[in-house]
Amino acid sequence: MLDWIAKNQGPLSVLINAGMLGIWVLYAQLLLRDYRRKLRPKILINQSLGTALQSHCLICNMSEQSFYVSLVLADLTIDDQAYRCSVTDLEIHEAEQTKNITIQGPIKGGDYRNIGAFNNIVQGALKANDLDEQMLQQAQKLTLYVIGIYGSENQAVGAKREFCFDTDHHGDICLNPTHIDTDNLTGRRHQKKIRRWLEDYL
Repeated sequence: MLDWIAKNQGPLSVLINAGMLGIWVLYAQLLLRDYRRKLRPKILINQSLGTALQSHCLICNMSEQSFYVSLVLADLTIDDQAYRCSVTDLEIHEAEQTKNITIQGPIKGGDYRNIGAFNNIVQGALKANDLDEQMLQQAQKLTLYVIGIYGSENQAVGAKREFCFDTDHHGDICLNPTHIDTDNLTGRRHQKKIRRWLEDYL
């Protein structure tokens, strides 16, 4: 065996070096993939405390770096027509009191922001579009867009989630997410839309 190794030392060295190079290339790819994953923003738009209109909307930053919320848009679809408006600044009615809040601001990595009840968002969309509250009975869908700056990136990124209107077993209006995941708008093909939204609504 030792004689065979001694006779084939040259080819064996080439094979061993090639194997080690392959291992290092694989290791470098794994490190690069993990590094890119850490830099990639992941924003979630979640619903908590049930599905009624009084359920709360949460913006969750599941990324490692901070995410600055610049703009929140709402598309309210009624009779197949979408009514869009900014709900970044909301007027909230609680306990016979009215207060104004803004959703703008940073969210640290792994943290979330409760932006209040979905009803406040829906009412804000109705008011912004001069729609009668009775039209809510014909509402079909609510689509939320969260736009902001992630980490040290110069380009804005976004997230989108759709909720459909339904009625619960009591006959009251409720909202249910149409998909289990939030769509993150991070690719180049989304940049033109995001820039236009920021120009139009900020």
